[in-house]
Amino acid sequence: MDQTVNGRTYPHLWTAGKLFLFLLIVAGLVLLARNAPIDQTIAWLTAEVEALGIWGPLAFGGLFVLFTVFFLPATPVVLASGAVFGTLFATALISAASTLSAALSFLGSRYVAHERVAARIRRYPKLGAVYRALAGPDGWKVVVAVRLSHAMPFGVQNLLFGASPVRFVPFLAATWAAMLPGTILYAYLGHLGAAALQEGAGTEPAAGVESWALRVGGLIVALLAVLYVGQLGRRIVREKAHVDLGANEPAGPS
Repeated sequence: MDQTVNGRTYPHLWTAGKLFLFLLIVAGLVLLARNAPIDQTIAWLTAEVEALGIWGPLAFGGLFVLFTVFFLPATPVVLASGAVFGTLFATALISAASTLSAALSFLGSRYVAHERVAARIRRYPKLGAVYRALAGPDGWKVVVAVRLSHAMPFGVQNLLFGASPVRFVPFLAATWAAMLPGTILYAYLGHLGAAALQEGAGTEPAAGVESWALRVGGLIVALLAVLYVGQLGRRIVREKAHVDLGANEPAGPS
C-alpha cells in the first residue's frame, strides 16, 4: 500500500514503515527472550522432535496445515521450525506443508463449499474483481500476484482461488513459487533467533561481530526482497483486476 500525504503518494514510505515495524518486532522478541526461558523451550522441543524421528517433521508440517486450514496464524510454526530444523530443512518442510494446505482448501472450496464461498465473494467488491481476473488466460499470474501481495489471509486466498475458474495444477505451482520467499524469511528468522539464544545460554560458541553483521544483513536483505515483491504483486493485481488490494477498504473476510 502506498502512503498518501497531502494528496501525494509516496510508495517508499509504506515500505520503510513496514521495515521499521518488522525490526521493532524483532527487537521486542529479543527482549522477551532475554527475560523468558525460550532457550530452554527450544532445547526441549528439539529433543522431543529428535526423539520422534521421522514423525517430528511430519508433526510440524501437520500442525502448519491444521493452523492454515482453520484460519489460525501459522507464523509461530514457521519460526519454531526454523529454530528446530535450521533454515534449509524448515523451508523445504513448510513449503511442502503450505502447498498441501493450499491444495486441500482449494479442493474443498471448489467441490464442497463452492456456492457458499461464491456467495461470500459477491459481498466483497475487491474479491469479485480478483475473481473475474482469475478467469482470464493469465489466471495463474493473478494467483502469484495475490500471494505476493499478502493483502488477505492465506486461507481466504485459497477459498477464493478454489471458487474461481483457475486450473488446479497452475494454481498449485504458482502457490509454491509465490510462498517460497516469505517461507525462507521466517525460517531464517527462527533459525537466527535460536542461534542467538544458544550463544547467550553458552550451549554454542559465540559468533563474532562480523558473523552477526552478515546474519542481520542477510535478514534485512531478505525482508526488503519480500517487501519489494509484495509491492510488485499489488501492482500486477491493479493491472489485471483493476483493484487496489492495498487500499483501506477490506479485501475480504478475516
